[in-house]
Amino acid sequence: ATHVVCITIGYGTTFAAGALGVAYVIGAMLTPAFDKETRREVYNAMYGMVCLALLFSFFGTVLGGLWGDDSWGRFWGWDPKENGALMIVLWNAISLHARWGGMVKERGFAMIAIFGNIITIGPKPKPDCDEAKQANEENPEAPRPPPPIPFPARRPRKIGDVIWLWDRPASLKMI
Repeated sequence: ATHVVCITIGYGTTFAAGALGVAYVIGAMLTPAFDKETRREVYNAMYGMVCLALLFSFFGTVLGGLWGDDSWGRFWGWDPKENGALMIVLWNAISLHARWGGMVKERGFAMIAIFGNIITIGPKPKPDCDEAKQANEENPEAPRPPPPIPFPARRPRKIGDVIWLWDRPASLKMI
């Protein structure tokens, strides 16, 4: 599916822009060799990456909607993956508008790019909030996913996973 490639390129360039944002902020604070010309080059690279990220994220989200319309009979269903994709597209658009409107300068744009990484990683949906749940509801004979592991033995599976408060045993809910 083409939308997956577009989304991957868009998210990857959002991460790359955020990494340059981190380099910009840390380099400007700690390194005297990070002069005005170097900062300007890093800023221009961040800007180009955010433009590319917006382009690919937007087209990947639209292509994903078209794919969903063919596969599931709906273009948009407001599930967590679709909402996350929309948040990334909107954040990249907000970043560019803030730059074009003069609301942020170089350092501010670097901070926006860093926050773009936070939005891209974001909290991931619980496994039962996904298409697997929809597929199981539509096809009762489909194999069911295993039940979730109790809280003490459960670990985050990848970057961005969070342990939700309501997953905790009653004895830990006051923490």
